[in-house]
Amino acid sequence: RLIGVPPGYVGFEQDGQLTEAIRRQPYAVILFDEVKKAHPQIWNTLLQVLDDGRLTVSSLLL
Repeated sequence: RLIGVPPGYVGFEQDGQLTEAIRRQPYAVILFDEVKKAHPQIWNTLLQVLDDGRLTVSSLLL
């Protein structure tokens, strides 16, 4: 739900909560409070975004 659903799954047409917020306000500052408690897959995704400087989702490039 954070970045959306992969192609082929129910809800694919909808953006995730994070990607929708970034699409609406692309220059916003996003604070991840208590991110150390997040699931390891969330960590991997966030580290990839910070390392690459971009996030590609099904509906747009952020």
